Amino acid sequence: MQSGKTETTMKWGRYLDNSMLFLGAAVPMGIVIGNAGFEAMIALTVLAWMVRAVLLRKNPFSEIAANPAFLAWTAWFFCIVASLAVNGAGTKGAGHDIVFIRFLLFACALLDLSTRRPVGRHFVWGLAAGVLFAGVNTIMAYGAGFDLFGRSVERYTSKLKEPARFAGLCAMAAPFFLAWAQTAWSEKSKQWIFFLAIGAAALVILVQTTIRTAIIASFCGMFFAVFSFRYTKMGWTEKILWPVLLFTGIWITVQYAEGWNLRTFYDRIAIWKISVAMWQEHFFLGVGVSAYKDIYADFALSGVVSPYVAPTGVVFDIRKAYHAHNLFLMLLSCTGILGLISFLWLFASCIWAAVKNTMPWKYGLATWPVVFLVNGLAGSNIYNSWYQALFAFFAVLALTSGSEKPVFQKNKM
Repeated sequence: MQSGKTETTMKWGRYLDNSMLFLGAAVPMGIVIGNAGFEAMIALTVLAWMVRAVLLRKNPFSEIAANPAFLAWTAWFFCIVASLAVNGAGTKGAGHDIVFIRFLLFACALLDLSTRRPVGRHFVWGLAAGVLFAGVNTIMAYGAGFDLFGRSVERYTSKLKEPARFAGLCAMAAPFFLAWAQTAWSEKSKQWIFFLAIGAAALVILVQTTIRTAIIASFCGMFFAVFSFRYTKMGWTEKILWPVLLFTGIWITVQYAEGWNLRTFYDRIAIWKISVAMWQEHFFLGVGVSAYKDIYADFALSGVVSPYVAPTGVVFDIRKAYHAHNLFLMLLSCTGILGLISFLWLFASCIWAAVKNTMPWKYGLATWPVVFLVNGLAGSNIYNSWYQALFAFFAVLALTSGSEKPVFQKNKM
């Protein structure tokens, strides 16, 4: 009887492991769906992990408690909560900040699972599925006037909602798969064509969004992949050619997207000035994530920070901002120097794991930090839920895929 009970429990444990694996890998598809999609994937992954721990009566933290990434992510979340406790909640409410724990628990669930099952290979196929899903929705929106979820094409012509999410996803996926295709081709694997197709599809989806920062970040990731992979084989002509191609691509992107209108850049400088002042007044823990928008408005209206005067003489006085439009300033203004240090600790752990990675997609994974950092210079908000879900997905991919069996085998031609 006891053995039967144990066998049943283990069977449920394996079932829950499978559920965590596929739900976690489906996060890119959830990002394409929208908030309900990726939030459901993350919540169900965490729920399955907790249920498994209760059924098997095993401490799920026993395998990951000493992991530097777990410690760093915990420290980062602690900074968010500590800033909330010190400053109070903004109009978004205290719950907005507290539930950031879901991303930490999501990462914990997959780190724990990686001690029993290979996670990385499922995640890379999940990323490919997300790109294809974004492509199908984009084609349908422009072809039929609405996507698979009935959302109108007008949503696809702005730089918010679907285009923002698709651009963030594809900016990281395009260099990932194109670099992987480069590796597969050099290894004489016939599957390089598939990876090239996925990377090219991601690039097309990205470019049609016309979101400059994401496109430039993706180009930088591709440049990094090619340059790092081929550097020892390059002559001086090629070493000069690739940087020229990169800057030419950036120039064409700016021309294609909005031209050389620097208004949005000046807007950002005005926001950066106020964000710096917010951090200076709340040096260690910042003003809080949920309170950023409210405190920003207070600073802008107070006159403490003078408006930015552009070289053209135009005054940029931005009274409302939802985020700092810079990764480092957002971390500093919301969670202070302690939040920045803890995040950099986490990010460094992810980079180190990516560097040590021995999987076939290692060159693709190496592009992610580059894209993330360049995009963060003037782009996405790390405390936006979909963007943090995307960050968590790639962080887990980096941290869990270091020693798995290859997805493809060498096929000698």
